[in-house]
Amino acid sequence: MGVWSTQGAALAACAGLMMGTLSEAQALRPTAPEHPLSYGAVEADYLDSPAGYVRVWWAAEGPHASPRLAPGGEEPEIARMVAEVGDAMFASVEDYGLRLPLSDAEIYPAGADDGGDGRFDIYLYNFEAGDGQYVAEYCLNGAVERCAGYAMLDHAFVPLYYPSRELAVKIVVSHELFHAVQAAYRADWPVWASEGSASWFEEVVYPEQDDFERLAGYYFAEPARSLNDRARGPSDGFAYGAGIFFYYLETILGQQSVAAVAERFAQGGSFEEALLAELDASFGDAEAAVELFAIYNLFTGQRALADEGYADAARFDEVEVVSLPGGAPFNWEQNVDAFSARFARWEVEQPMTVTLAEVEGWPSARLAVLRGGQGPSAGYESLEVGQSLAVGPADAPVYLVASQGIGEDAVISVRGRLPVEAPDEEDAPEEVATGGCAQAGKGAPGGWVWSVLIASLMVRGRRRRRA
Repeated sequence: MGVWSTQGAALAACAGLMMGTLSEAQALRPTAPEHPLSYGAVEADYLDSPAGYVRVWWAAEGPHASPRLAPGGEEPEIARMVAEVGDAMFASVEDYGLRLPLSDAEIYPAGADDGGDGRFDIYLYNFEAGDGQYVAEYCLNGAVERCAGYAMLDHAFVPLYYPSRELAVKIVVSHELFHAVQAAYRADWPVWASEGSASWFEEVVYPEQDDFERLAGYYFAEPARSLNDRARGPSDGFAYGAGIFFYYLETILGQQSVAAVAERFAQGGSFEEALLAELDASFGDAEAAVELFAIYNLFTGQRALADEGYADAARFDEVEVVSLPGGAPFNWEQNVDAFSARFARWEVEQPMTVTLAEVEGWPSARLAVLRGGQGPSAGYESLEVGQSLAVGPADAPVYLVASQGIGEDAVISVRGRLPVEAPDEEDAPEEVATGGCAQAGKGAPGGWVWSVLIASLMVRGRRRRRA
C-alpha cells in the first residue's frame, strides 16, 4: 500500500482552474502502452459501480488478466467486489464529513486520459510486489497543492495474504482510496499521518477486519518512539501503526474529528500545527489530550478494563511496562521523545512520595499517576515538573505514565522517596522564650509544622483529571 507520484516528471500546464494553476504529475494511465506499469497492447474493459462512485478497469488478456470470472458474467469476479467496496468506502467518506476525491473530469486538461468520465478509476494489475497504490496525477497549485488521480489494485490477490479474497479487497480499497481523499485536502501529508489515517479508515469502513489491529501493533511495540517519526527503512511499518492515534481522535472527539484536522491542514502550515490547533479547540488542552492518548494505550490487551479507553481494548497489543521498587527509594530516568510515552507499574509497599523532578527539555511533559490499577475514568493525577504526590499500599498498583507533547524531546527524572518523618514532640529541644526570633541554626519547627509542610508538598499544584 502506498502513494505514488511522479512529480519530478511534471510538465508545466497553465490553466486558471479552481484555486490555482494545474500541474501534470503523470499524464498516462495503465491502459497506455507508454505507462511504466502498462497493460501493454491488450484491450482493457471496465465496470461501473452500482452507485456510480468508481470505475474498475482490467486487462482482458495477458499477464494482468484476472484469472476468475464472475458467475454468469464476463467481468472478473474481483472487479465486482472492488466496485461494491468502492461505493461503500465513498459513502463512509461522506458520513464522516470528509471531502470526496477531486474529480479528474473536472480538472484534467483537454486531451488527458481521465478514464472517460468523473468516476474514480481503479485499475486491476498484476503486481510483482505489494497489493495496491494510489497515484497522484494532476495537481492544483495554489496556497497548497491538491491532486486528483487513480488507484491500482492487485488483479487477483494470489497468493492470498489475507483471511479471504473479499476481505483483502475491502482492506486495500478502503486504504488506497483514502489516499485520494487526503489529496483532496493537500498532496503533502506527512507519512505518519497519511498511512496512519488510511489504516484508521480501514476500521471505519470494515470493522470486522483485523488488519487495523495488526498494524496498530507496530505502535504498541514502540510507544517510546515519536508517533510522527520518519520511516527507518522500507520494512518499517511504524507509520501504519499511527492509525491508533486517529482511532483515538474518533473515540474522544467524534467521527468528524479527522475531517476537522484535515480542514485546518488544508489552510496551510504543518499537519502537527493543525492537529494541535484542533485539539486545543475541541479538547481544551492539546497536551492533556496527548497525555490521555498515552493512558488509553496502557489499558489494552490483558490490562484492558471494562468500559475504559478504547472499545474492546483487549484486541490490541500491549505497551511495555517496567516495574519500580515498591518499598525503597528509586530514580526512574528515561528519554521521552516528542509525541511518545513511557510506562511503569509500582507495587507500593509503604507510604512514599513520587516527584516529577525538574530537568532540561521538558516544555510540555506530563506524569500521570493512576491508583489501584484503575483506568482514566476513575480519575488520575497529572503532575508537572516539580510537583509531588503521596501514595501508599492502599493505592497499589500505581501506574506512572510519562508523556511528552508534540514538541521537543526530553529526559525525565521521576523520584520515589520515603516521606520525611517529623520528630516526636518529647524529643524536640525545649523552646526558650527570648522575646525575639530564634537564632540561625537554633530551634526547630514543632511536629504540627512538619505536618503542614509535608501536606503542602503533597498537594502542591497537582491536578485531578477524569477522562
